[in-house]
Amino acid sequence: MINKFEYSDSQKLAILCAQSAQDKLAENTVVLGLEKIEIATSKFMVICDCKSTIQVKSVAENIINNILEHNLKKPRVEGLETSEWVILDFFDVVVHIFYNEIRDYYKLEKLWADSEFYFVNDDAELVETSYSAIKLEIENNNYED
Repeated sequence: MINKFEYSDSQKLAILCAQSAQDKLAENTVVLGLEKIEIATSKFMVICDCKSTIQVKSVAENIINNILEHNLKKPRVEGLETSEWVILDFFDVVVHIFYNEIRDYYKLEKLWADSEFYFVNDDAELVETSYSAIKLEIENNNYED
C-alpha cells in the first residue's frame, strides 16, 4: 500500500477516476502504474468494465462530472458514441471503460503485465496487487455472470 499522504497529483487523479467508476458500480477496477515503463505515454491507467453500454456511458459521465467538480481539466473523450470502449485521456492518467465483452477481447492488462497493479480500497488508498490476481478476479466475475 502506498501512503496516501505521499500521493502525486497523477496518483490522486487515478484514485478519483477509479472511485468515480466504482460509484457507478463499474467492475474489476484496476489502476496500472506505468511510470517505470519507458514506452508508456502516461503515468497511470485506470481500467474497468461494465455490464451494458448504458452503464459504460454513465461511468464515463460520472468521472467527468467528478473531475469538473474538483476544478480539474476535462479530458479528451473517445468512444462515447457507441459506449463499448470509452477512453478518457487526462494526459498523465488514461481511463479505459469497457463493456465487459470488449475488455475480455482486448485484454489490456495482459499488454501491460509488466506494470505495477493496484486497486483502490474504501479509504481511497492504492493497494498493490498483481496481474495474476487481477486476471483471476476478472475471470471469476465473468464466470459468475
